[in-house]
Amino acid sequence: MPPINRLTHPVAVLIIAITAAGCASGGPVRMSTSGPVASAPVVVPTAATAPAGAGDAWLVVGRPGEDALQVMLASSGEEDLELPIGVPNATWGRLLTVTPGRPNSLIQDLVVQPGFGGPVRSIDGAWRLPTVGLDPMPVGVSADGSTIVLVEDRAESAAAPTLSRFAIVERSLRSEPRIVELPGIFDFDTLSPDGS
Repeated sequence: MPPINRLTHPVAVLIIAITAAGCASGGPVRMSTSGPVASAPVVVPTAATAPAGAGDAWLVVGRPGEDALQVMLASSGEEDLELPIGVPNATWGRLLTVTPGRPNSLIQDLVVQPGFGGPVRSIDGAWRLPTVGLDPMPVGVSADGSTIVLVEDRAESAAAPTLSRFAIVERSLRSEPRIVELPGIFDFDTLSPDGS
């Protein structure tokens, strides 16, 4: 991925250029989450409650130590929506999240609007979306969006592994994940554009 597309600051700021007309609805929309960022429902303002000019933009902001992203109106800094940390598609209409757990982890392909519904799959073991280098934002989705790679979620205090494991998952979440085991210590770096 070109360096211009990578965020390396402690505070990850991703800009979404969404016009007010594209985000407005007939009334306030209540958002609820069913993942690790379960909090009180958040009301998304409509054009009547949060006017935005054609040149305005929505910002998706991540802060160190927080387990969620905030969607803010660029002109006012008003926080409008909380999103779980994950990998968005190109339009931010869907957000892929993984909740590591024992004995199972939960993969969710969330629809950002009008709610956080979408396909869900459980996978045996503790898995997470990979990160690259010091960038805290997860990666692991092919450029065409068809394939997901997960890495084992190991405790930092755990002994060095003698086996590296990766889970290959179809984005549709319909098929059983395929587990790839490699002898030695390997990290995720990149995935081919078509997921092959």
